[in-house]
Amino acid sequence: MSPSTLSVVTPVDSTVFATVHISSSKEVQAAVKRAAEAQKAWKRVPLKQRIETGRRFLEVFGTRKDELAKELTMQMGRPLRYTPGEIKGTQDRGKYMVDVAEEALKDVEIHEAGLEGKFKRFIRKEPVGVVLIIA
Repeated sequence: MSPSTLSVVTPVDSTVFATVHISSSKEVQAAVKRAAEAQKAWKRVPLKQRIETGRRFLEVFGTRKDELAKELTMQMGRPLRYTPGEIKGTQDRGKYMVDVAEEALKDVEIHEAGLEGKFKRFIRKEPVGVVLIIA
C-alpha cells in the first residue's frame, strides 16, 4: 500500500477486498471545481429532462443490483441476504423523488390581501450549487 492508496478490509472475513486511490488536496479541489462547472450547465437543463435522467439512472442502477448488494456486504459486513433490500430501498426512494419532483419544485405563489394585481409574488426553487457528501 502506497501513501496514495488505501486497502479496504471487509468485516466479513478481515481480508483486503479493494485498494482505492486517496485523492490529494489538489485532486479534490479540481473535482469540486469540475462539479461546480457541471452544475451551472445542469441547472439550465429543463426539469422534465432532469427527471428523465433520474429515471434512467434508476434503471441502470437496478441492472447492477446483484453487484451492488455484494459490494455493500463486503463494505459493511451485512449478510448478503439483506443487502438487496438496501438496493431496493434506494430505488424506491429515488423513484419517489423523481415522481414528486415536478410538483415539489413548482413555483409557490404568495397571495397577500390588498396586493392582488399589483405584484406577483412567488417562491422559486432552483438548483444553487454543489453538495459534498462524505460517507
